[in-house]
Amino acid sequence: MRRIFSQFAATQTFRLYSNAAGTSKNSTTNKSSNNTYIAIERKKDWKKSADRFGTLSSFEKKLLPLKISHGPKQTNDTFEEVGGIFEEEETEEDSSWTSSFLRSKFKESNKELPIITEPVAFGRKQRKKLRKKKEAEEEYEKLYGVDRTTAKVIIDCARKEYNHYEGMRYPPGDILLASTYWLKSKYKNDWFTIYPIMKKNPSFNRDESFSWDENTSLLDPLIIENARKLGFRVPTVIQRRAFRAFKSDAHLLIAAETSSGKTAAYAAPILSALLRNLDRCAKAVVLVPTHALRMQTSFMISKLAEGTDMKIIGGSAGWRVEKLANEEDWNILVSTPGFSPEFFASLNIDYVVLDEADMLLDDSFLNDISRLIGPLKIRHSVTDKNATDGVRLIFSSATYPDQLQRIAESIVDNDHLYCVKTENLHRIMPHVKQTFVRIREMDKLEKLKELLLKGLSFASGQTLIFCKDLKNVNLISDSLKKVGIEHTSLSGGRRTERLIDELHNGTLRVIIATDVASRGLDFPQLRHIINYDFPRQISDYVHRCGRIGRIGSLHKCLMTSFVRRAWEVKHVNSIELAARLDRPLEDVELNDPARLMGLQRNLIS
Repeated sequence: MRRIFSQFAATQTFRLYSNAAGTSKNSTTNKSSNNTYIAIERKKDWKKSADRFGTLSSFEKKLLPLKISHGPKQTNDTFEEVGGIFEEEETEEDSSWTSSFLRSKFKESNKELPIITEPVAFGRKQRKKLRKKKEAEEEYEKLYGVDRTTAKVIIDCARKEYNHYEGMRYPPGDILLASTYWLKSKYKNDWFTIYPIMKKNPSFNRDESFSWDENTSLLDPLIIENARKLGFRVPTVIQRRAFRAFKSDAHLLIAAETSSGKTAAYAAPILSALLRNLDRCAKAVVLVPTHALRMQTSFMISKLAEGTDMKIIGGSAGWRVEKLANEEDWNILVSTPGFSPEFFASLNIDYVVLDEADMLLDDSFLNDISRLIGPLKIRHSVTDKNATDGVRLIFSSATYPDQLQRIAESIVDNDHLYCVKTENLHRIMPHVKQTFVRIREMDKLEKLKELLLKGLSFASGQTLIFCKDLKNVNLISDSLKKVGIEHTSLSGGRRTERLIDELHNGTLRVIIATDVASRGLDFPQLRHIINYDFPRQISDYVHRCGRIGRIGSLHKCLMTSFVRRAWEVKHVNSIELAARLDRPLEDVELNDPARLMGLQRNLIS
């Protein structure tokens, strides 16, 4: 008690005697040496008191500044005041009595004895900070927010404060994302999900009435009928725009989102043009990057040409190079760029299509493309802009990096290059659910098994697992064998050709693949894609995601991505930001832009 009261300067002293002399009628009977008195010290100005650490409540401030002494009655001279501090010794009996007195007073006021948790100044600052934060949040919600109780959730996060709702806007500057700090290991098992904002594939523009009938002057009636049988009841947006551009003699660059009907967009008018020129044996060559895509593209073109006199080769491993020597044996060749016979330039080729052009103009295919196209005479090339005869080039891709157009313009005259694009190019697929999970490498296999078992609980539907290389394909395959999950691997080579039919009919429930399966392949039974290894480029993510939610897909689809490395987190940041701002993805580039610009010298030399 002495320590407490030494903090207060005494300004007034009151002594209350249990037996005050001259005021009580019983004064003569109460002249005991053990008279009790209470010395009270009260400070008038509490703001300047020593209670700077917030240890006293309002009740305590009225009660504690008491100098309480229990003992014989003394005179005023007994106390010696030095600097406002009473120097009376306090005994153990005094302290015990004081504690009992204070407890009784708190008990009477129904209050608990206070527990000191923080300095009052610190607490005051914290409350002020929280108040300002709340006011800022209220102002932010007023300017940019929505009613979260009724608005639709677009991005659902494990940490709900990062949720994004339909109609939400953001102020200029950096946006704090759910994946911003995923580089830190403490965020393991964090996740967020981008929900679909529409139910069906956006390739069909329902705001405009398209019809095959408006293209009868360009397309053969039998080709139109076959397109309808393939599921194109009306032309897609990119098909309608490509058909319009095809009527000119310009080279075409077709760029549209995955599963938008790009193959039919160039194949239907080419087939129709070749049918009109059967007498002069006009040819078309379609170049694709993989054997699996060669089979897929050949199958699609053959379906479009069904019932016509068109002969398409390249759809199986059984065809031979010798077939090309006889011009009557083929009209359209579908091939990978590794095939480049010397007599190619002597053939009557009207069209050369670079399907998946962003990949074919990649550094890995550069030399093969140069050998194949270099000897051909190209109409309206950069070396002969006025040439009206020769090969017409058509570039087709689901991604459209800036370098792609620059490379195309280095081959053909810019004034004779017609670029056809759609509004959904490079946008996150709006009809596919996409989940991103921050995970440790050691936890990947267990999480994968959990997702696979959940997928196998459905009566139908396939799961496609993407890995970065064949080593990881084998690792996952061995792990799944141990737990009895049936699966197959799709990693390129001739074995790929034997699996295509099985993949189409859905008998194979789990497929493990490298990026050989990320482009062009159509799996109608595919329900779930798992990115066990996140793709190294944003363009590869776009192509992987394009295997689901396709025209004619039979299931409600989703995609799950495991995220661990720094460059993976960077890509996920870009994807999340694009989803929040409802804008196209950025940084969709080719592998080696500087080297690829050398294509101009290789192709026109």
